[in-house]
Amino acid sequence: MTTIQGAIAEDLNAYESVTWFTSAYLIATGSITPLAGRLCQIFRPQSYVLVSAFILAVGQLVTGTARNLEVYLVGRVIMGVGAAANFPVALIVILDLTSTKRRGLAMGLLNSCFTVGIAFGGLVCVSLAFSAIRF
Repeated sequence: MTTIQGAIAEDLNAYESVTWFTSAYLIATGSITPLAGRLCQIFRPQSYVLVSAFILAVGQLVTGTARNLEVYLVGRVIMGVGAAANFPVALIVILDLTSTKRRGLAMGLLNSCFTVGIAFGGLVCVSLAFSAIRF
């Protein structure tokens, strides 16, 4: 988010509200994650992942088409609600599919993948955007 927030703030004319771009998402994700973990116990994780992916896609659609700050922040909150299932579902799948001997390794790999995604996601996005501009 930090790599592109300047352009988004310029597009929405919302320089003073830049901190809310990330905060709206993180507050929603942090609030819903415990509920997401419980819902994964009630419903099959495969079903819950499908629903959460749909909610995340709706949030991305709202965010991508926003023309003012309020709609953009609502989209970020919807995205946070949809993304809240990522970590609990991944942990449940790891616990179901790995033996007790390999769980630590699997959880370490999961956290590594999340970290690599966060570290390189913005760089990949910016490089793809610049390569699309050249063509």
